[in-house]
Amino acid sequence: FYQRIEGVNFPEAIRALAEKAGVEITEESRDPQKIAEEKRAKELSERLFHACEVACQFFEQALLDAERSEIAREAIAGRRVSMETAKAFRLGYAPGEWAALADFLRTKNVSPADAELAGLLTSRAGGRPFDRFRHRLMFPVFDRQNRVVAFSGRILAETEDLAEGIIPEGAGKYINSPETPIYKKSELLYGLQVARQTMVKSADAILVEGNFDVVAMHQHGFSNTVCPLGTAFTEHQAKLLRRFAETVTILFDADEAGRKAVRQSHTS
Repeated sequence: FYQRIEGVNFPEAIRALAEKAGVEITEESRDPQKIAEEKRAKELSERLFHACEVACQFFEQALLDAERSEIAREAIAGRRVSMETAKAFRLGYAPGEWAALADFLRTKNVSPADAELAGLLTSRAGGRPFDRFRHRLMFPVFDRQNRVVAFSGRILAETEDLAEGIIPEGAGKYINSPETPIYKKSELLYGLQVARQTMVKSADAILVEGNFDVVAMHQHGFSNTVCPLGTAFTEHQAKLLRRFAETVTILFDADEAGRKAVRQSHTS
C-alpha cells in the first residue's frame, strides 16, 4: 500500500516506514566507517529538514498577518487563488526586511550555519548572515516524504517603506533555493505532494511551467498538476512522475521557450 500511494520501491518503503515508526533498520555486511558517515549525513539532513520546516511556518504566519503581507495577499487574489488553496500549498510571505527570518530562526535554536547550508540565509565575507528571500511570495518545495526541502520566492511590487537594497536592482522574478544536501531540483516536482493521490486514482498528470500555474490549476479543479523546478523537464523527474501516472499532458507557454521545453521533454 505504501509503495503504491507514495510511488516508491520496496526498500524505500521499508526505510520510510521504519523511520516513521522509530525502528532502526540493520543491514548486514556493512562497512562500519560507511555506516558512521551515513549516520552523520542523516543527522545533518534532519537539522536541515527542521530548519526548512521552521522557515515555512514563519513564512506562513507572515502571510496571515494581513497588514504585513497585504501585497502578497493581493498577488494571490490576483490569480484568483483562494487562501484555502494557498494554505494547502503552504504559501507564505518573506517580509521585506534584512533579517526577519534570521532572527526568528535564532529564537528556534536553528544555527546560522545550518540555515545558510539549507539555502535560507546568505552572507557576505566577514558579515552576519541575512535573509536570502526578502519581500517575496514564498512557495515551499517538498520531497517525496512531504518534507519541506527548499523554497521559490516570487518578487512582489515594491512599497515606499522598503529599505534600500531589499530588492536588488535587476532582481529576477523568482529566487530559488540553491541545491543543498537535501535538495536536488532536477529530481523533484513542484506540487507533487498535493497532486500525487489524484494522479494515482486517474493515472494521468498535467505538467505546466510555473509554480503559480500549478496552484491556479489546482484552484480550478485540475488537482493532478505539477511543474519542474526552474529547469527543463529531466529524466529524473520523468521517472518520478511515471511512478504515479501513465499519461502526461504538457501545458507549457506558447512562446518559443515553451515550445523548446516541450520538445526537450519528449526526450526525457
